[in-house]
Amino acid sequence: MLEFISSQNAENPEFAVVWLHGLGADGHDFESIVHELELSEQAKIKFIFPHAPIMPVTINGGMKMRAWYDIAYADLGSKPDLNGIVNSAKLIQEILDDLLKQGFTREKCFVVGFSQGGAVALHLATEEKLAGVVALSSYGPTLTNAKEIKTENIWLGHGSFDGVVPPVLGENTVKELERLGVVVPLNTYPMQHSVCLEELSDLSQWFNRSVAGT
Repeated sequence: MLEFISSQNAENPEFAVVWLHGLGADGHDFESIVHELELSEQAKIKFIFPHAPIMPVTINGGMKMRAWYDIAYADLGSKPDLNGIVNSAKLIQEILDDLLKQGFTREKCFVVGFSQGGAVALHLATEEKLAGVVALSSYGPTLTNAKEIKTENIWLGHGSFDGVVPPVLGENTVKELERLGVVVPLNTYPMQHSVCLEELSDLSQWFNRSVAGT
């Protein structure tokens, strides 16, 4: 199983969030995010921050780094590494299986992903019925071939000035989800390829609503 960092915002957590970093980062990248979220007393959460495998990344000259899948072209919509996304999703399923042994059912687990991590999270929405899936500054390459969405509670956030994952890819993700019968807005913020406090505040409210609805 992947190595990871874990923390929790309360004793005896009832929910779990698996948070996936972006290309070249690691689990520490979002470790401090727990303190930025405005969570309700009901949202007692165990956070898992996995480290992606180390692999050569074509677009970076074959340099080895932590990545959920290979990227060969700057145009992320061109020949995406679908097998790599699927394989990384299986690694996250192993973490979900381990959480199940700890008493967290799939319906009590969220998967959040930034950039590359969001692509993996969105794929898991087609494979698992989870409490929710979040994709930040991301896109869903595998949705094009998907026949159904098992997790319908999805939250999308994107920077309107994102030059790494252009907003049009987020808009295309919304269209693919609509094709699959899930209407999800694209929440946009005046930022580049990043996260901002306003986005985290909105995401916090979504978490609070999601927890209250379970």
